[in-house]
Amino acid sequence: MDDLKRSFTLVEAILAILIIGILAAVILPRFGQDDFVGGLALRATSSQIASDIRYTRQLAITNSNHYLIKFDFVQKEYKIYKNSISPGNQIGVTKKISSAVTCTGTDQLDFYSLGNCLFSGTGLIISQGASQYKISVEIPTGVAVIEKLS
Repeated sequence: MDDLKRSFTLVEAILAILIIGILAAVILPRFGQDDFVGGLALRATSSQIASDIRYTRQLAITNSNHYLIKFDFVQKEYKIYKNSISPGNQIGVTKKISSAVTCTGTDQLDFYSLGNCLFSGTGLIISQGASQYKISVEIPTGVAVIEKLS
C-alpha cells in the first residue's frame, strides 16, 4: 500500500508533461533563427577562419617559406597560397564563407618562416545582425585571436 502512495498517477504525469510542453512552446521561440542558430553560424565561421589563419602560419613555419591567405569578401571565399597569388600556388581548396554572415577588414595576411605576419588593416570583422567577432593577428608573432565585440 505504501508503494501506491509514493507514485504518480496517470493524471499527474500527463499534467506535468502538459505544463512542460506549454513552457517549451513559450520559451523556444525566443531562441529564434536570428539569435540562436544565427549565432551558431557566426561563431562557427569565425572559428573556421581563425583556424585557417593559424594553419597558414603553421605552413609558413614548417616549410620555412612565405604563405598567405587571401580573402574575397564579395565572393565570400578565401584561399591559401604559397609565395604569391597565382592559381598554381594555391594550397588546398577554396574555402567558402557562410552566406549568413558578413566579413570585412584585412583582405590578405602574409606569413613568413618565423611565423611573423605582415598585413595592412586591423584584422577581420565577422558579423551577423548586431553580433560581431573580430579576428586580430599579432604582427610580430602571427598569433590569431578571436574577440567577441557585441
